[in-house]
Amino acid sequence: MLEMSISFINTITKSTSTSSVTHSYFCCGTKRTNLKGSTSTFHPFNRNKFSLPTVRTKGSRGVIAVKGKLGGTKMGGEEPEVKKFEFTITQPDDWHLHLRDGHLLESVVVHSATTFGRAIIMPNLKPPITTVAAAIAYRERINNALPSNSNFTPLMTLYLTDNTSPDEIKLAKESGAIFGVKLYPAGATTNSEDGVTDLFGKCMRVLQEMMEYGLPLLVHGEVSDHNVDVFDREKVFIDTILKPLVDKLPRLKIVMEHITTIDAVKFVESCMEGFVAATVTPQHLLLNRNALFQGGLQPHNYCLPVLKRETHSWCSG
Repeated sequence: MLEMSISFINTITKSTSTSSVTHSYFCCGTKRTNLKGSTSTFHPFNRNKFSLPTVRTKGSRGVIAVKGKLGGTKMGGEEPEVKKFEFTITQPDDWHLHLRDGHLLESVVVHSATTFGRAIIMPNLKPPITTVAAAIAYRERINNALPSNSNFTPLMTLYLTDNTSPDEIKLAKESGAIFGVKLYPAGATTNSEDGVTDLFGKCMRVLQEMMEYGLPLLVHGEVSDHNVDVFDREKVFIDTILKPLVDKLPRLKIVMEHITTIDAVKFVESCMEGFVAATVTPQHLLLNRNALFQGGLQPHNYCLPVLKRETHSWCSG
């Protein structure tokens, strides 16, 4: 198993309540630890760390059994050896959250606010959140949709376009309201039509300004070239965009969001510590691309980036 800073949280007991909820959250970064011992997660937005124990099983990977519930799988005919325990952590944050807008926002924000203390809010609305003024207005709509007793804090981001100006980045930093700028390659995913068409030709001054201000670049790491196989688009993006970008701007903070391949894990590990990190989603750890087709097409298992081979899931976990 690769030594990565990955946290797998199954049970959360909020400090503000005696009740506990079950939740899964995954995050990886460039702080390297060994998963065979206690682990800690470091993220560009949150330098606090926490540790959690690991359960070892016979014939399978480590699992966590919560409140006496069996976790794990049979492998080689052997039953997992299960240890039971509970642990308490600080209320977690969600580092990649789509709340959308209007009725959708009002429907989903309560669910996120019930579990998470803060969240990085994705800006790919229609129209996208491209200015500080638009981000602050969106934050107000989010806060207005929250219950009156909620302590949830939305952390806003900007949508990077070919026309984003360095002045907007300066304003973003000075505002204290913006915590990252999101790169969507044009046409790569939902509501990405206004995304970047030529990162090096049209956005370098903006990226240099972000590096100077320490404002992270949040990346949907796939090329949108239809000539590239859909299962290879993350790897091609790393090779043709991310590696050259890190070479040009080595101190630019970058977060590869929802990584899906061993190539992304190796890339994060290869970068200078403290400047490149990544997030991992539960579905990309728990499922592989077979889940898209077993028993016929399974549309509820389709999302971008698409699921990959099982070998990539094991590497990310």
